[in-house]
Amino acid sequence: MWPGVRKVALLASLALAACGGAEADARSAAEAAPLASGARPPEGWPAFPLRVEAADPLLSVLLELARAPEPLPLPPTTRTDGSRDAGALDAWVGNVYGPWAELRAARLARAGEARRGLMARSDGERSLGAALHGHLLAVTADALVRAAGVLEGEARAALRAPVAPYADAARGAFEVCYELATASGPAYDGWRRTCSARIEALPE
Repeated sequence: MWPGVRKVALLASLALAACGGAEADARSAAEAAPLASGARPPEGWPAFPLRVEAADPLLSVLLELARAPEPLPLPPTTRTDGSRDAGALDAWVGNVYGPWAELRAARLARAGEARRGLMARSDGERSLGAALHGHLLAVTADALVRAAGVLEGEARAALRAPVAPYADAARGAFEVCYELATASGPAYDGWRRTCSARIEALPE
């Protein structure tokens, strides 16, 4: 077995454990400001409804976490003769994937915490929180799919292993977004439609 598989699996488990987040911490809200006028959602999402500009500061926390998360550089590709430099792949796991997985685990944990803190808020705010959390989960799954796509064998399987759980968690968040946005009226139609489309776009 390639030694890096164990580390990849360990880091994947760490990040997956962070999907749900911890109990909501009031300090997260205290350190954040409400959504500013004209705040922009992540690329590909509709504008925020006007009435959420003074919403719970935890939406600002989720927006900060969901917008432009750190990318995962691709692992080294095979040589022209079809072989792979095991040392280069081990270096990528230790120097690139490892730090990325740890940062993403922390980002997911804080996002889950912030979303939990919105549970007593309006349907509209909760729909936005679910969408932003789902977005972060989905882009995490997409990053792993892209990285696994240039690998083979057990290395590819190790990177692909957490993709389905991430996609399932994102699907659940987008379904909540869809239901709550539907209940929140026409102002949330764009978010309802986008959450529906994002469900269809999730990796297998």
